[in-house]
Amino acid sequence: MADWYGAARTNYFPVRNAEAFKAWAAGASLKPHQSETSDLWCLCSDDQFGGWPREVWEGEADDGREFDIVDELAPHVPEGWPVVLMESGAEKLCYITGRAVAFRTKDGVVERLKLSLDDIYFLAEQAWGVAPTSCSY
Repeated sequence: MADWYGAARTNYFPVRNAEAFKAWAAGASLKPHQSETSDLWCLCSDDQFGGWPREVWEGEADDGREFDIVDELAPHVPEGWPVVLMESGAEKLCYITGRAVAFRTKDGVVERLKLSLDDIYFLAEQAWGVAPTSCSY
């Protein structure tokens, strides 16, 4: 079995407190970047595989904890501002994956929209009545 390697980044968005945002990102293998022309920020993955973290470790004796990047990032973003997170990669050429999540907070509730590259199979079958074969082996 091969390892999955990819890339992940967000769009630019404002943050409530830049120092708290940068400290949070550093503890989650995320690299924040400030726009050169505004006070907006983006995030990129900074781990060895390039995807969004799904677990974080807070010490050497720690077994790690589950990490939902949307739930963790949402408190840093002003209410109503849409954030888009994209991730794509491959496990050799066996499987090519990609997903995008958009979220915003409205009235204290995080609203999410999600899609995956695999959604194309459903869309093609719905449009043309024939299920395509999988792009994998």
